[in-house]
Amino acid sequence: MPVLHTFAKTVYNHHAYYSYLSLKIPGNGNDDDFNWLVTSTDRNTADTFFRVLLENKELKLGSKKGRVIKIHELTRQSSRLWSIDCDDGDVGATLHFALSGKNDASNTAEDTVLHDLVGKIKIYWMGGRAGLQWRVIAQQTAVNVDDDWLSGYSFFIRRRGYPNSYWYHDANGTWLSNDKRTRLVVSITGAQVMAAKIPLIASDKIVISTIGPGGELQPIKIRKSGSWTEERTFSLLRKVDFINYKSDGGHREHQIRQRYHLQNDTDYKSYNALAGSLRQLAHKLSQLDPDSDPLRKKLESEVLDKLWRMGLLKQSREQGAGLSRVEREVTVSAFCRRRLAVIMVRTGMVETIKAAVTYIEQGHVRCGPEVVTDPAYLVTRNMEDHITWVDSSKIKRNIMRYRDNLDDFELL
Repeated sequence: MPVLHTFAKTVYNHHAYYSYLSLKIPGNGNDDDFNWLVTSTDRNTADTFFRVLLENKELKLGSKKGRVIKIHELTRQSSRLWSIDCDDGDVGATLHFALSGKNDASNTAEDTVLHDLVGKIKIYWMGGRAGLQWRVIAQQTAVNVDDDWLSGYSFFIRRRGYPNSYWYHDANGTWLSNDKRTRLVVSITGAQVMAAKIPLIASDKIVISTIGPGGELQPIKIRKSGSWTEERTFSLLRKVDFINYKSDGGHREHQIRQRYHLQNDTDYKSYNALAGSLRQLAHKLSQLDPDSDPLRKKLESEVLDKLWRMGLLKQSREQGAGLSRVEREVTVSAFCRRRLAVIMVRTGMVETIKAAVTYIEQGHVRCGPEVVTDPAYLVTRNMEDHITWVDSSKIKRNIMRYRDNLDDFELL
């Protein structure tokens, strides 16, 4: 059964996830002065914090549980905008100091329902009219997009590492498909509270259902004893994101292109397609019997040997590599690390990839007997030791002069 492909959606330029918490007490005209910015390491941490507040109408803090916050109502207006009605007029400050791990024993969150969040969440006052509070931060996600991950919402589910493989459900069961997909409803089982909007978090047990002809939910069944008879309860992964995938373009592509100085727009997509195809091949080979199928042994040996000689795997088959390493190690970054410019930096020929790309394009570098002018040239393990400067390069002349080995006759 395929797993949910997920990762925590984080604001990468800040390395933090932001939400807003506002105080809304009926009849209190001063509540506009109390708004807070909730910062956390990732979205799952923020949603876990929300769930704790939602599930505990009396939040007991302190080593003796003597500090009690009575929460009358917690409203989730969107994934990042929450409002709270409670008996503590400065609840943000109370929670901030409790979660800091540095507060006195009377108001600590340690050994309470918030224990796992100590040190992971900071709550800063944004105020209303004073001039020293935090200001509203810039927009982090696309506007007019409801990207909240709530129990009962529907999603397309894609298998991790396979950008084109979606869950598809028909009369015979649920399958992976490259050309069809089914919108599935994800619901929490055994929720402690009933609310209109309950966010999904990592510790949830969930049921994945299809939508029947009459709008009814029909839980997905798994095969047992030759028939689809058993309902399946799934566990969410440690970090969940039903909207974004590592194989998608966006921040991941930008990071890779910048790190390895990819100039051609198609390089990243080509490497991504190759990595996906290789992982898919490894998955199909792993389904063959390793003991009785000679084709499995032959192809597995050839694939692993080829990938090791290409430098995409860290170990050869003789060193213990198996098909599982293809899943983990054959990535876009693995292809990028075999580019000529990256190898030049790794071997100390130049200091930066950008400089290496310039020298390659100018014709200063050869790999074996051939001059290479394409920075995307992939270097195999056997050719790593044969990368050098061309004889007519002024860079080589300067290096030999520095080493006092300059012989003008050899450079003619």
